[in-house]
Amino acid sequence: MCFLINAADLLLIYLSIELISFCLYILTCTYKKSFLSIEAGLKYFILGGIASGILLFGISIIYSFVGTTNLIEISTFFYIFMIYL
Repeated sequence: MCFLINAADLLLIYLSIELISFCLYILTCTYKKSFLSIEAGLKYFILGGIASGILLFGISIIYSFVGTTNLIEISTFFYIFMIYL
């Protein structure tokens, strides 16, 4: 979670969210005697994969529009873009 706080790049944000998610996937499935626990872990993993794909698609759109994944440069770009509108 410290990586997420200190991230200054969209790819670092993505990687830190994925690292946090992997731990939570494992914690969801820890009680192996219950079918509901395993089902919940599988559903959480599938929804996390879909959300991860959507996040990567959004990052790719921002990268294609701006040309960088650095958050400071992205904010500067959109600030200048909004001035000239």
